[in-house]
Amino acid sequence: MFEVPKDEQETKKMREIIGAAALAIVVVVVVIYFTSQRGEQGPAASAMPAVACVPDPVKDLAILDAKMDKDRTGTTAVWIVHLRNKSAGCAYTSIEYETTYVRGDETVIAVNKGTLPGTIQPGEEVGYPEFRDILFPTGAAWFRFKITGAKVATK
Repeated sequence: MFEVPKDEQETKKMREIIGAAALAIVVVVVVIYFTSQRGEQGPAASAMPAVACVPDPVKDLAILDAKMDKDRTGTTAVWIVHLRNKSAGCAYTSIEYETTYVRGDETVIAVNKGTLPGTIQPGEEVGYPEFRDILFPTGAAWFRFKITGAKVATK
C-alpha cells in the first residue's frame, strides 16, 4: 500500500543520473576555464627572462668543427670553425680563441690568440668561414683550436 510505483522509482533514478552528469559537465567547464586563464599571465610574465645566465663560455661554446688549411699562397693558416652555444640563457660575443701549432715531436712551434666577431645566442650554431690566423709555421705536424673565453652579450 505504501510502495512507490516502479515508474516513479525509475524516474527518480533517471533524474539523479542526469543531475550527476550535469554537475560533471559544469566541473569540467570550470576547470578548463581556470586552466586557460592561468596560461595567459599578461605582458609582465613575458618580460621576465626564461632562464638565468650563468656564464661559462669555455664550457658553453662547443666546437662542432675546426679545420685548418693554408691560403692560396700557402703561407698563412686559414681556419674554418663551427660553434654551438650550449647555454640555455647566455649569449656570447667577442669569442676568444687560441690556435696552437705543434711539431711531430710534440714541441710547440707557435701559439696565437684572437677574437671571433659577432654574437652567438643560446642554442645557436654559428660558422666562421675562412678566417686568417698566422703565417703557417714550418714543420707543423698538427694544430689545435680552442675557445679560451668570451663576453656575455647584453641585450
